[in-house]
Amino acid sequence: MSRHGTGFKVAILAPAEAMNINAANSLLKTLEEPTDNTVLVLVSANPGRLPATVRSRCQQLRIPVPGRDQAVAWLQQQVEVKQPDVYLSLAKGAPLLALQLAQGNALEERARQFQALVGVYQGRQDPIALAASWSKNEDLTGLHWLREWLMDLLRIRLTGSARGIHGIDLAEGLQALARQLDCKVMFGQLDRVNRALQLAGTGINRQLMTEDILLAWAARTGQ
Repeated sequence: MSRHGTGFKVAILAPAEAMNINAANSLLKTLEEPTDNTVLVLVSANPGRLPATVRSRCQQLRIPVPGRDQAVAWLQQQVEVKQPDVYLSLAKGAPLLALQLAQGNALEERARQFQALVGVYQGRQDPIALAASWSKNEDLTGLHWLREWLMDLLRIRLTGSARGIHGIDLAEGLQALARQLDCKVMFGQLDRVNRALQLAGTGINRQLMTEDILLAWAARTGQ
């Protein structure tokens, strides 16, 4: 596309790691020989997921997160929340993501989705219905949360402690669930979720993919 006026033409790709291998390969030539006065900005919180061929053609600029006290103070100025430190922890210290979570009432939504997952385990929740709900989210937030919770469940099960888990907002529920699950089941489910998230950008049917995961979760927990 043409630029406005006589300034630079700027293209921003975010998140860059969402590109599949075909998209990344198609970008290589443009990265090597961009047109005059053109800047391509690839934004990624997980640059390791980008192909090495893409990373080698870019100048890497690392932007560190601010200090925790500074980030909490900033978050309180932006939105009125009761637990800004919890939102910041869920965002792994990233203020903009913490703000997004706070504006979306993420704590309440995470609690609802976690209880739904427990309901599938206990046979009270239909995994097909939950899969239909999760697959409607473009970012597959439910699957990303499930991956986080599985990692926390494994940490609790293997160490006997909730110290260091990411989901501090659900610590009590995670501890209770961890006592009921087998590590082999959780590792298997984690592998399944990771594979699904890797395939998410390939055009795969998201609802069928999510149904497969939640049906396996219900079956392997004995329900």
